[in-house]
Amino acid sequence: MRNGLLKRALGAFGLSAISLFSAYGQYKAINVDAPFPMNSIKEFVYPQKDFSITEYGAAKGGVTDNTEAIAKAIDACNKAGGGRVVVPEGEWLTGPIHFRSNVNLYLTENAILRFTGNPSDYLPAVMTSWEGMECYNYSPLVYAFECENIAITGKGMLSPEMDTWKSWFARPEAHMEALKQLYTMASTDVPVEERQMAVGKNHLRPHLIQFNRCKNVLLDGFKIRESPFWTIHMYMCDGGIARNLDVKAHGHNNDGIDLEMTRNFLIEDCTFDQGDDAVVIKAGRNRDAWRLNMPTENIVIRHCNILEGHTLLGIGSEISGGIRNVYMHDCKVPQSVRRLFFVKTNHRRGAFVENIYMENIKTGHVQRVLEIDTDVLYQWKDLVPTYEERITRIDGIYLKNVLCDSADAVYELKGDAKLPIRNVFIEDVHVGKVNDFIKRISHAEHVQEKNVTIGNSLVRNGIPWFDDRGNIVNAHGACIVEDGGRYYLFGEWKSDESNAFPGFSCYSSDDLVNWKFENVVLKVQPDGILGPDRVGERVKVMKCPKTGEYVMLMHADDMGYKDPYIGVAICKTINGDYELQGPLLYQGKPVKRWDMGTFQDTDGKGYLLIHHGPIYRLSDDYRSVEAEVAYVEGAGESPAMFRKNGVYYMLYSNLTSWEKNDNFYFTAPKIEGPWTKQGLFCPAGKLTYNSQSTFVFPLKRGNDTIPMFMGDRWSYPHQASAATYVWMPMQVDGTKLSIPEYWQCWDIHTLQPVDILQGKEEIAFKDMMPSAGWRRKDGRWTSNTKGSVLSVAFKGTAVAVVGESDSHSGYAKVSILDAKKDTVYSSLVDFYSKYPEKAIRIITPEMPEADYTLSIEVTGIKPVWTDKTKAIYGSDNTFVTIDNIYRFR
Repeated sequence: MRNGLLKRALGAFGLSAISLFSAYGQYKAINVDAPFPMNSIKEFVYPQKDFSITEYGAAKGGVTDNTEAIAKAIDACNKAGGGRVVVPEGEWLTGPIHFRSNVNLYLTENAILRFTGNPSDYLPAVMTSWEGMECYNYSPLVYAFECENIAITGKGMLSPEMDTWKSWFARPEAHMEALKQLYTMASTDVPVEERQMAVGKNHLRPHLIQFNRCKNVLLDGFKIRESPFWTIHMYMCDGGIARNLDVKAHGHNNDGIDLEMTRNFLIEDCTFDQGDDAVVIKAGRNRDAWRLNMPTENIVIRHCNILEGHTLLGIGSEISGGIRNVYMHDCKVPQSVRRLFFVKTNHRRGAFVENIYMENIKTGHVQRVLEIDTDVLYQWKDLVPTYEERITRIDGIYLKNVLCDSADAVYELKGDAKLPIRNVFIEDVHVGKVNDFIKRISHAEHVQEKNVTIGNSLVRNGIPWFDDRGNIVNAHGACIVEDGGRYYLFGEWKSDESNAFPGFSCYSSDDLVNWKFENVVLKVQPDGILGPDRVGERVKVMKCPKTGEYVMLMHADDMGYKDPYIGVAICKTINGDYELQGPLLYQGKPVKRWDMGTFQDTDGKGYLLIHHGPIYRLSDDYRSVEAEVAYVEGAGESPAMFRKNGVYYMLYSNLTSWEKNDNFYFTAPKIEGPWTKQGLFCPAGKLTYNSQSTFVFPLKRGNDTIPMFMGDRWSYPHQASAATYVWMPMQVDGTKLSIPEYWQCWDIHTLQPVDILQGKEEIAFKDMMPSAGWRRKDGRWTSNTKGSVLSVAFKGTAVAVVGESDSHSGYAKVSILDAKKDTVYSSLVDFYSKYPEKAIRIITPEMPEADYTLSIEVTGIKPVWTDKTKAIYGSDNTFVTIDNIYRFR
């Protein structure tokens, strides 16, 4: 959806409505905010005259038929110029109630209108409609035709006797023949008065409420329990309000409220518990609707709860008059519906669906969050022929700010090849879990998706990640192994105190985002190549297809990087304790190399990749080197290989120690070469988005795989707490490989960037409390004073700190203190980068919502280091610069 679309639209139209309209005469104007022009809705102010049905012979108790008494009260009220027809407390048996203008049927609290279950009571037939086709049928239980200023209000209840109607839920042959007969008459322009359907065993059930061709309708406050057919049906009405209704009907076709060829209508603060769809927008079927030529338009639905139903908002399938300008917002589905937002039509309907908006929705489980289907015919597909084909134009569907616990799928768009769906905007949709698929799109154009997230499915680049224990994920120079339907992340278990090897870590995940700490799977050895005061780096693990063992390779060295080895360790389980076997051997001698990587080809063969170009094929058991198969001229360090579409790609970094640089890549038709240098895969000067390559993991997406770049943002000397990661999907086009732009946050399922701060509350600068040393400069806080603290009190679950990194900055200590001033979280954050970068520096781990204090302290420590040539890298100062702080709730 376009940024700020609804907000801008509401500002344009909502405020203008307020300035143009006010209460007048015998009406009061209800102003409605909408993202389209909409006049205020007139609510009739009824004369203060009451006509109790008891004054006209009504008797309560549920035995006496009060149809005639209620009709007399309605007639008297109408002739007196209007007022209330009052149904007192108690149960009142009645047949059909037919309205006249200026009548408010007022249901006193604890009043029950019990409608008889004898179909003959609802004769003679009246002009009505059945699933979008006009006809004469049994009278709706509450019926109005060409009335103005009519209402049902109060806290009482409408409830029919259902035994007979339930027996009509079945669709025997006679009923299906009646449907065919009505469809044929409507399709061949048989006059409506000749379409007599209340005969024999046609069993076309009546609506509970149908207001037909009425103006200024009000339904307010009452309850409905059960219905023969559609529960509330507004047909060709102009102006109306349904508010504070409590509707429960679980029979066949028991939609909650259907607005058909109706305009200027508000539905608000209602509760629906339905056996079919909750709120349905319709516009007639085929030729009848084309003849009547009245679109449904200017509809607002807000602040409603749907306890159960097939669909929250259904558009169609009776759609032939056209539907435009529908806005549903701020509604909840506590449990589940099949579809949250369903647009349905078919090749017989024609007309259009345009400018349909849904936003601010919270729901439990759904089958689909959004579905558009242009081939929905139900039983009609084989029952009757297509008299005329007309394709529905669907243009402008807007879905924004939806929070869904779980879904089988997020959205499915099934357009018509002859007239594709156009302009679908989906923004800020979060689904806790998806059981089947994210999206399917066919015959749809200009589908725009922004901030669609699944579960905690966000890869957050350049900031700390937290495991299931709330600790920072400590797995650098890493690789990922997929095993048994789960992902395992292996990396260097770094320490802030020393660069000496403390162990290799293992984490597991079922989604590549939420990581569970498994084990330090290989610890410091008593002696040997990974003994005390040694270095262990670039750990890589592969499962050997011949032995079934898990083989770990790594670079081992002394602290001065002058005694390198490639080591090998073995384990029978992927997350168990690995046993170091010693150096990897080639022709009986240890492989003495530095940076390394591994690659496992589709034929099961394993390869060792070495800095500066050598490629070794491993033995069948992966425990030794079999042969050197290629040498890549002009290679660098930190090699990472993958294969796609028959092409091999090799990533390298330049030799700048832990300083970031522009990584580059080669391609080859086979591992043996020839290898051709292709250039950079990130924009020049971006220093591979401040990272260094370590591994490329193949993300499986259907029958395709997407290479996912894995890089490290090294942070010396505090690698454990301040070093972070950059993972990004790569684009492949022949031999061209690229990551064209940096995403600080993206969704692992949709592979799309996400603005994680959208909708979060920014903490004002005036609420931040700086100690001595901090100063405001260019709209931000900055300090170079060791021990100076910027703090802010907040109520929430976490905070995000946005700041500027550059070549003059150092480390900050970021802490969260509880109400007792005890530290509940603390870590170091690296503000150094070779070029300036404004970005999120940390999002603290989620905690129970409470009162906390954020503390940002300047440590006075520079990220500075030297390599083995004594070259100096890093920052020239210790500044910390804060741009924004956001609160999560």
